[in-house]
Amino acid sequence: MCLSIIALFENRFFVICSMRGNFIWEKFRPFWLIIHYIGVILIVIPLGMNVPNQEIALKQVFLRLPCLHPQIYEAPIFVMTDDITYPFIVCFSSTTFSVLEIVTFCLSLTWSILKQLKSGKMSRKTFEMQKRFFIALLIQVGVPFFVILFPFLYCARSVLFNYYNQAYMNCAIITWSIHGVVSTIAMVFIHQPYRIVILGVFRRRTHIVSNESSQRSLGVARTTQQPSIAPVHNLV
Repeated sequence: MCLSIIALFENRFFVICSMRGNFIWEKFRPFWLIIHYIGVILIVIPLGMNVPNQEIALKQVFLRLPCLHPQIYEAPIFVMTDDITYPFIVCFSSTTFSVLEIVTFCLSLTWSILKQLKSGKMSRKTFEMQKRFFIALLIQVGVPFFVILFPFLYCARSVLFNYYNQAYMNCAIITWSIHGVVSTIAMVFIHQPYRIVILGVFRRRTHIVSNESSQRSLGVARTTQQPSIAPVHNLV
């Protein structure tokens, strides 16, 4: 997720910013992205190579945790690691590095837009459009980020202080799992083009359903209002 957010702000930086070294960054940015993806792979590899023995790890986990529900003891639990040192260093360093890069791109974007506005290279209308888009981008990134941040902080607190609460942990996992839904809803309702298309689809469906129902009611009305013709018998 951090890498996708960084790439999103880098794209805005590459498109909007007008700096002297833009041609250098244009040639360097593919290697920059490749280095980031390789870094993510290299970070994950040690986690998979240092998976502990599951029987010993499960015994240690159950000894450290308080009395649990019997279903938890019978559930198929996988222990990724029994030492939090490496995962904690990776999470802390990657989060710090990602925040620094995002802040750098945001400051560069703000400085470049204001510079173009003062020099007359950007009109006031374009500035307002870029401003609204930049604010929407920050909200789009910030909403799901906080959805992940609070469960992560609770999990870190529970590990560091050896505190376990099943109810709080369930809430944290549920909140963590709705990250994708929250990101999609934020993107749809914050950016006007997406919002117009989605609302147009629902309005079109509502209009079609209303037309079908009106046609059915009209057909029923015509059938009931049709005059009845009594049979005529020839009297001889």
